[in-house]
Amino acid sequence: MPTLILPTTRTPPGAGAAIAAGHAPRIDYLDLAGASGGSTRVIDWSIYDRAPWRLLARFDRSQRLALGQALYALRYCMQSRVVYSLGEDVGLPLAWLLRRRRCAPRHILVSHHVVGRAKTLQVRALGGLRGFHRVVAMTTARRDEIAGVYRLRPERVVFLPNAVDERFWRPEPVADAAGERPLFLALGQAKRDYRTLAGAAEGIDARIRIQQSSSWHVGYAERMDHLPANVELGEHLTWCDLRNTYAHCRAIIVPLAPRAHPGAGTTTILEAMAMAKPVLVASHYDLSDYVRQGETGLVVPTGDARALRAAITHLLDHPDEAARMGQAGRRHLDDRLRYDDRIRRLVALAADAE
Repeated sequence: MPTLILPTTRTPPGAGAAIAAGHAPRIDYLDLAGASGGSTRVIDWSIYDRAPWRLLARFDRSQRLALGQALYALRYCMQSRVVYSLGEDVGLPLAWLLRRRRCAPRHILVSHHVVGRAKTLQVRALGGLRGFHRVVAMTTARRDEIAGVYRLRPERVVFLPNAVDERFWRPEPVADAAGERPLFLALGQAKRDYRTLAGAAEGIDARIRIQQSSSWHVGYAERMDHLPANVELGEHLTWCDLRNTYAHCRAIIVPLAPRAHPGAGTTTILEAMAMAKPVLVASHYDLSDYVRQGETGLVVPTGDARALRAAITHLLDHPDEAARMGQAGRRHLDDRLRYDDRIRRLVALAADAE
């Protein structure tokens, strides 16, 4: 019987050709489909482009669910041996729809944010997490928290770290341009606290670039009270241009917002490590599965502009230490956080759940 994979995103047009040409990083759910063997079906958010599913799009956005995707996928579930829901947005409504079905497929949830006052209420309203044969968590702390909050047996909740394509994101040694101030790159669209970063960066003898993958940054900049002269907003970049920008920076900054959930920011952190760049993270939760404090990067409290400024200044004043951290990060990624290992472990979960 086939495998069904439900990513909570849209597959970019021409993704396969761009990846094959080396112009874009690999996409995990496409490689999961290839590694699962047999007949595999991928249903992404492109279904919302069709009637009647587009009618559900606004409701789904307001509720932070993918009910339309779940309803569309339901017809294929009973023909499938295993279903991978790559996010609770689609996994929760699909599990609720499957709760009374006989001979339902093995259902594996790759979770992002299932713990928190509002989210826990939503999860419980949709039947909790007992409908999943395995729940994947991106940090060990969140794994333990999920098992405790929802009273799941430890073997039902699995820690599986996030991963990025380390073949695409690879170190490219570049010397600092003569006469230019060092560049620090801050990335990410969601759950970021760029206001605190701007305050922390003011007056530092370095360029701070806020780089995002959407036009959202224009409106954000207009809403900020003050943007220091050394803070700039990057334009949209291709994957290759972004990789080149990584190569030219001193360090990567991930200023997470106070309400960011565990797992937020890990893709950016891993890209930085793959590029052999030290990572500077403002976070209120345990990121030790990814960042080794003082060895591969620096972690400071969320919302603490003074601590963030001190960390930026430290990496600015100690370029050799920053380079060593970056190299240590790449070694750590090669040893424990490889992309292909994540795909293999996701495939293995299907057998473990039987």
